[in-house]
Amino acid sequence: MNKIICPNCGMENLINDENCKQCNSNLLLNNKYHLTEIMGENISTTYKGIDKEQKFVVLKELSFRGLDKWKSEELFKREISVLSKLNHSQIPDFLDSFYIGKGRNLRLYLVMENIEGENLKQKLEKSRFDTTKVLKIMKEIASILKYLHSFTPPIIHRDIKPSNIIESNTGKLTLIDFGSVNTVIQKNGGETMAGTIGYMAPEQILGISNKQSDYYSLGVTGIVLLTGKEPEEMIEGIKLNWKKHIKLEVELELFFDYLLKDDFKLRISSAQEIIDIIDKLLEDKNDNELLEYKNDKSSESLKASLKKGKRKKTKLIIKVIMVILIIALALFIVIETDFTDTIKILLKIFAFLISLVVILYFLLKGMANDSKYKS
Repeated sequence: MNKIICPNCGMENLINDENCKQCNSNLLLNNKYHLTEIMGENISTTYKGIDKEQKFVVLKELSFRGLDKWKSEELFKREISVLSKLNHSQIPDFLDSFYIGKGRNLRLYLVMENIEGENLKQKLEKSRFDTTKVLKIMKEIASILKYLHSFTPPIIHRDIKPSNIIESNTGKLTLIDFGSVNTVIQKNGGETMAGTIGYMAPEQILGISNKQSDYYSLGVTGIVLLTGKEPEEMIEGIKLNWKKHIKLEVELELFFDYLLKDDFKLRISSAQEIIDIIDKLLEDKNDNELLEYKNDKSSESLKASLKKGKRKKTKLIIKVIMVILIIALALFIVIETDFTDTIKILLKIFAFLISLVVILYFLLKGMANDSKYKS
């Protein structure tokens, strides 16, 4: 790194320059930070920077030049306020904030910890995620949401999506970009619509957000990671028709159904519930026994069904072991008994047919339960 960016005109300068060669502005922000590269541009501009101690940082800049939406300033200040009081290992640390310039050249900066790694959108472009990996990611994000929602009033992120989740080389996940964060719950609308179309919950379009809005976005994120498709590729009309693009095990499908209910009142009600259900799904992820599920309004039925599925799995294993023992005993009797070779062969065939019938019985019983569920 031997070049730095002028915060005033954007001109590249050498690292040892004190003032910009083009506009003569001071290149050292707040007597502490140099801008080294642009990471992203929207209403605000995000830079990677370096401080006097040669540590990399992230700086977000809101320029008041041509800024015609006071809501943009409000959201930026809210992000500063929220980050300054958070203390979580999977959320970037707040380091500093300050104003630079005057009048139309006024700029507001937020300085945060730099997180090394790739976001999940970048990783998804290289390879797909398997079910276990996606569930573990969702569990970690749910744990962060549990922390955010524990504040009074709860802190609503409002923009959960793969590009806002960074995975380090060690596998640690960090939730970034609190530019859409909200701390005021409006039950009847009136909020600024914030978030990303496709990932945002239906109520956010109406200016309403709550904890369940974050759970909806988490659900969409999980589906995107599993399918490799962005929400706009799965939307039909105004509905996210994700089931056309991936076939999931019944338990997992029910889980996403609960997260993606259009009515937030019918969704899973807490981050801890999400964590508990994911733990059960990871524990029982190889259980193909279908669940008896009634379409009620509480995720309690999903958790109860998962427990029931585990009991059914245990019973099935016991039955299979008993059948194997019976067949083994029959074969032993056949071998040890003084029958003619022809009778021995006939008895072996009979034992084989009996075992085949038993196996087919369990398979057909499973298929019948599957049909019952789907109907």
